[in-house]
Amino acid sequence: MKQDYRISYLRALACIAIVILHTFYIANITFTDSYGLFRNILSNTARNLMLWAVPNFVMITGALLLDPEKQITIRKIFTKYIKRVFLALLIFCIVYQVFDSIAIDKNFGISSILTGIKETLLGTSWSTMWYPYTLISLYLLLPFYRIIAAKASQGEMRYLLFIYALFLSIFPILRIWDIRLGFTISVASIYPFYLFMGHAIYTGIIKITKQAALIMIIAGSILTIFLTSLRYAQDIEALEMFRDYNGINVLIQSIGVFAYFFSEGGGFALPGASPNQTPEKSRGSKGKGQLIHNILLSIDDNSFGIYLIHIIFIKWVFRVISFNPYTHGSIFAFVLIIGLITLISWGITWVLKKIPGIKSIL
Repeated sequence: MKQDYRISYLRALACIAIVILHTFYIANITFTDSYGLFRNILSNTARNLMLWAVPNFVMITGALLLDPEKQITIRKIFTKYIKRVFLALLIFCIVYQVFDSIAIDKNFGISSILTGIKETLLGTSWSTMWYPYTLISLYLLLPFYRIIAAKASQGEMRYLLFIYALFLSIFPILRIWDIRLGFTISVASIYPFYLFMGHAIYTGIIKITKQAALIMIIAGSILTIFLTSLRYAQDIEALEMFRDYNGINVLIQSIGVFAYFFSEGGGFALPGASPNQTPEKSRGSKGKGQLIHNILLSIDDNSFGIYLIHIIFIKWVFRVISFNPYTHGSIFAFVLIIGLITLISWGITWVLKKIPGIKSIL
């Protein structure tokens, strides 16, 4: 079976970006007394430059699941997509609570499991678990999103994306000056925008050249660096909105990254790799480009498990053994921690997927 390897490449890189994001974020909030203004800006900048990852996960979902040719029934949505995410959510909310009970509270009991179940329902588990809830909400409305994707003309799809961006990303900028417009639309989040944008770029409804995509990546990144520096250098709390997924800087950067992989007249490819081969044959090939290709495929195959598991090791490093990278190696420590946690999380996921029943969840 052939597959679009650009999706695998992008999902693998987004997975690594998530590990980087969470590593800098948790280190930053854990060791606030260990750095001055400059390091605070650097840490938050590194974190914010990785915000493109989640929007790209959602855009990949849109590219794959809004395809009108793909047969997706409501039954399949519940028995395959929602079931998988909910089970992962439930299991790991319990795992996280057990971890906290053993490693931090030193007080493990049956109540830890019951608390994990309760936190699953209330959404009060570790903060990184917001994404599975968002994914479930998108799946619940997927039948209607698919109708829009299938029936809307190209002009109507562009109009929908414009309205989403205008009301959910551009108009909120006015809040910096305490201006809140009375005009709103009944849309709770930016994520349907990314869902439809992924579909629009992947199908060519929105055409962005590779050069334009690269400009968007650079512009969004520069804007993120500038706004993050200004936020902390001048202590402007209103600029916090630009470190969220509806920030115009994140929107520009995220669309640029996705479009770079699926751009008009090209797209992303690894030199020396054989992206037209089947997964089985490509993994047996040799060459530097092919090696990177195989590594990215493996990370992609295990990306959901890496997402769920990596945060345990980040918390163990920073909260349990209290290793402070700011005072023990700085950037070199961060690189080592990120590399090891990614590798360990990948290895554990790979092993767990050998267990019957676990593979369908991870």
